Amino acid sequence: MDCYEAGIIDLPLSDERINLIEKCAYSSLNRERRAVLEILTKTKEPLTSSEIGAQEGLGMSKEGAELYIVPLHAVGLIQKTTGGRAFKWHIEDDSVKGFIERVSIDTHDNTPTAKLEIETETDWQAEADNFNSNFK
Repeated sequence: MDCYEAGIIDLPLSDERINLIEKCAYSSLNRERRAVLEILTKTKEPLTSSEIGAQEGLGMSKEGAELYIVPLHAVGLIQKTTGGRAFKWHIEDDSVKGFIERVSIDTHDNTPTAKLEIETETDWQAEADNFNSNFK
């Protein structure tokens, strides 16, 4: 872009443009994949799919988390440890960790999310009583 605007074909790419390209690349990943990468970047030990899915900000079952983990493994961003009963996932490459740490700080997800209503035990009991009263 700078080359085009300045009319100089061998103009070096500015740091500002590199940062912009990195942010665009990172934000092109969906929220769940970014969350998986950020979780694995912050942890020292490999995590199972269940442990990744249970992290705050993701809140998924093992199977749900694996929908986002497996493609990241397929392109080589994360690695799988096969010892033990369950696969464990981690990031080996320090340059990948550094990129995620550097870019995720300034990448904010403003996508609206549905608010989940948390039911209490009294809500469940009232619903059960209402259901049972229909059969009397």
